[in-house]
Amino acid sequence: MLRFNSTVLLGLLLVGCQSSAPQFTQTAFAPAIDSATAAYQSGDLQLAEGLWRQLLERDPTLVVGWCHLGHIDFRQHRYDSALTAYQKCLRYKPQQTDIWQNMAVIRLRQASELMIRGSAFLLPSEGVDTNQDYQRLLQSLMLLQRVSQLPSE
Repeated sequence: MLRFNSTVLLGLLLVGCQSSAPQFTQTAFAPAIDSATAAYQSGDLQLAEGLWRQLLERDPTLVVGWCHLGHIDFRQHRYDSALTAYQKCLRYKPQQTDIWQNMAVIRLRQASELMIRGSAFLLPSEGVDTNQDYQRLLQSLMLLQRVSQLPSE
């Protein structure tokens, strides 16, 4: 009987410890989230980034924070950082199809930029077909980018 009670007591203590850990929610951060969102919407990306990072220091599972950092990084052409932020956003809420789309658009943008840089090295001696194929691929990438609006909010 004593062994059973101590096992139950230990179990209750462990459950109590897990539930007493501070759980930050979007509700608890509402004023700070509103400030960070307003800074982003007004175009003050530096302030918005700082505010979102402060929030994420307090709660690294704050999905909206990771999503906004991804948007900010994209707008500042920091594509690898944007992808990392979006991946963290999806880790906590994977059903966000708009974030999956944003990641795909970043990959398209990276591919387009590579093609643009490489086009400086196209030589007439490579043949018309090669140059035309290169230009068609670049135009297709650019068209695909226009299909999607980024960042979604």
